[in-house]
Amino acid sequence: MQLDKIYHRTKVETAYKIVTSKNMWSKDGHKQANFHTEKFGGGNLCHNEITLVFRWHGKVQRTKTTEWPAPPNILHWTPWAAAPDELWTLALFPGTNNNLTLIDICEIQTSDEYSTLTETEKLVLIEKIRREILTGIPIQVPSLQHINNANKTPNKPPAWDVFKQHLISNLNKASTFISTLRKP
Repeated sequence: MQLDKIYHRTKVETAYKIVTSKNMWSKDGHKQANFHTEKFGGGNLCHNEITLVFRWHGKVQRTKTTEWPAPPNILHWTPWAAAPDELWTLALFPGTNNNLTLIDICEIQTSDEYSTLTETEKLVLIEKIRREILTGIPIQVPSLQHINNANKTPNKPPAWDVFKQHLISNLNKASTFISTLRKP
């Protein structure tokens, strides 16, 4: 089974965090990274705003959820329990450290009322993401130990919060500078 492109739909802030950390995982019980074969896989009902496009260069194996957690470095094609020939999800499990490359973004929708970012802030992040992925970014699903350690450090602000503060600071400086130019 060969899959040229796989997709992961998420929030803009999360996409930026994936790009800057080069890591991804879910909040699901096994901490696997989930993918789909459709650009809107995972849907918009979860208030997802952007689709990340990946290329998988490794082995694909059919795996039931009863066999989870499954080995790393294999893309697990998992069917619906009631429809064993239909894809439910594609999953990569913790410890996956090769064969996954982020190559593009698409299907961008920045008008999510549940987001903590403004539309302008999201557009800035999207441009930063576009610049970062020009040559492709290797992404991994880190070990459970790494994931647990990352989840234990709430005092460290997420990358997008730091960037948001930087952006606001620069916008304020630019606004002040522009207002001085307008004065006679």
